[in-house]
Amino acid sequence: MSNPDAILDSRLVAVHCLAESEYVEGDYSTDQFEKDMRSNRLPFDATETIANDCLYGAGFAYFDMSNE
Repeated sequence: MSNPDAILDSRLVAVHCLAESEYVEGDYSTDQFEKDMRSNRLPFDATETIANDCLYGAGFAYFDMSNE
């Protein structure tokens, strides 16, 4: 997903895409998203193609460092 509504808050772009793709509930907030990204404890598998596309399309990069 790109950003067809030209939303300036990249967190909101990511949350909208994740909610539309049913990776998070509709009440998942941008604050919770930011907290989850900082702690690297996302409530979805960010390595799945669609979830990762949501993050990438909003300008976020996710790297799975669990095997390090």
